[in-house]
Amino acid sequence: MSALIMLNIILSLTSGICAASQNNSAIRFHTSLQSEREKRPDTKGILDYQVSIAYWNDNFISIRGLEPYLYVGKDDNITTSFWLQVAFEYSSGWYFVNIYQSIMTKKKMHYRTDLLSIFTSMEQQFGRTKATVGFGLTVRGNYGGGFIQTTYHDLRKFTPVNLPYEGNNSNGLLLLTGVEYEFLEKEILRLSGFASNCLRTGHGPGSLKTGLKLNLMNDMKANKHTLQFQLIAGHSSIYLVDNVDKYISPMFKSGLFQAALTSINLTDNFLTSFWISRNQYGLNQTYFGATLTFGWNGKRMGDLLDVLYP
Repeated sequence: MSALIMLNIILSLTSGICAASQNNSAIRFHTSLQSEREKRPDTKGILDYQVSIAYWNDNFISIRGLEPYLYVGKDDNITTSFWLQVAFEYSSGWYFVNIYQSIMTKKKMHYRTDLLSIFTSMEQQFGRTKATVGFGLTVRGNYGGGFIQTTYHDLRKFTPVNLPYEGNNSNGLLLLTGVEYEFLEKEILRLSGFASNCLRTGHGPGSLKTGLKLNLMNDMKANKHTLQFQLIAGHSSIYLVDNVDKYISPMFKSGLFQAALTSINLTDNFLTSFWISRNQYGLNQTYFGATLTFGWNGKRMGDLLDVLYP
């Protein structure tokens, strides 16, 4: 009899432990530093990698019938931008190769140019502080932006933008530094402050950004899908290291900016982000963007600081 009683007690305890374990693992909160399901040993060499592709435009909606109801941009100044990033994770942190291309026009001045930035950077975590440093090149001239814009306008039957590239090539260096400090952490909520400086020579605009970033993240459906909302607000100070350029200078101004982003992984190893920014370049324009990340492993979510560039 006592054996049966002990057996019942053991079975009851086992069932309780299993039930508690299932309830505890049903919903588990995600952190931007490292997901529990993705912990890996501290080894040398590449631990993981992912590739991100992004696109943003001041005329992203491009549906003329919706103009009375939705914002349709000027299709001018920094009209379209592309971003490609290859990210490598090492035991010491993350290393990146970045390519940014901005298609720039000034219709009133009958002017067109492309601004291309290519640089490597690294990111390391020190407790609640994340530090970033990068170095590379920035070039300005004809890098296919006119062809891209003309082709897109032809496909959508929009008014063509026929602007020339005329002797505006320039080259320069790029130095990127940044720091982000997380001073509030409450389960799904993260609040941090940031400061970043992108210095560019060769008539490329430099920018000093400061502000606050709010992250809301949680895992859903037993960790199969991760959802993130991100809000950011701050101030951007635009400056030129070289002489003021009569074409480039009017396309950038200092001022307050705001942005919102949402990210979700609908399938394994693939993350989708959609975002909107206001006054990103200081000209009171709204930009809509999307980012696709391949090889995503749950460690790095979409981040507005990557696309609020320069």
